[in-house]
Amino acid sequence: MGKDSRGWAEEEFGRVDLGDIRRTARLVTIASAAAERPSGKVAGVFPTGRELEGAYDFLESEHVAPEEIMVGIASATVARCVEWPFVFVPVDGTSVSVVDHTKERDFGRVGTDKKDGRGAKVIDALAVDPEGTPIGWLALTFWARPVEGKTPPKGTHAHRARPVEEKETRYWIQGLLAACAALDERKVRGWFQIDREGDSSDLLLALAECGPHWWTVRSDDDRSIELENGDRSRLRTQLASAPTSGEYALEVTARSGRRARKARMVVRVAEVVLRLRNRKNDAITRFPVTAVWAHEEGTTP
Repeated sequence: MGKDSRGWAEEEFGRVDLGDIRRTARLVTIASAAAERPSGKVAGVFPTGRELEGAYDFLESEHVAPEEIMVGIASATVARCVEWPFVFVPVDGTSVSVVDHTKERDFGRVGTDKKDGRGAKVIDALAVDPEGTPIGWLALTFWARPVEGKTPPKGTHAHRARPVEEKETRYWIQGLLAACAALDERKVRGWFQIDREGDSSDLLLALAECGPHWWTVRSDDDRSIELENGDRSRLRTQLASAPTSGEYALEVTARSGRRARKARMVVRVAEVVLRLRNRKNDAITRFPVTAVWAHEEGTTP
């Protein structure tokens, strides 16, 4: 860790504003103890009755909001980011599973419906220095999926036409905006890295509003684009006809049904204008981006 547990806890949680310095002090104490004695249960962290009671009082207090704790953590993270010209910010989704046989706790569905998993969904944004070393958290957004009721199947018009307030995309946007706000406080530039799960029109438009920050989104859809003459085309059609910008070798490991090989990856780049359609009212937003396509050529079995 590079420092004692108390020093780490002070640095990480000492900026948290919970309306009373005693609450912040209690948070630092809890974090320090958890670092010294990590356990899956609160009772495993605190050996004495008095410490255990204080921890439960803190965790159950109506005056302690997770969002306020996350703001303080993000502030501590950004304070460590100022020495670099930019930081990578991978944003991704995951879930926290819990045992809830009675289904009486305030948790929602996670995993596949067949397995009937319970827990919370999470979107996280992590600051990483240009050398690839994690610096700290910038945002954590939790929510519980509804247990009852189903959303329209993915890929259908009904699914895409829902307003963003009804989509889980809103949690991606909340996490993104929270991370941007934290970075903006210290004028730190973030380079957001988002996998294909985050490739949506709503999220792309939110990224465009995030000031000086950079972003890279892995494409999940062969989107409609608009050419200079006003004609329409498809993103991958345009990239396939773009000149080669470079190539590199990629070691592909073996697995079932795939042999190991050194793949020849060809890179093509094109400036394109995406046509982002609002499925609710069919309005079109023209959105210029730099599209990069890395594709294996000549070595594919």
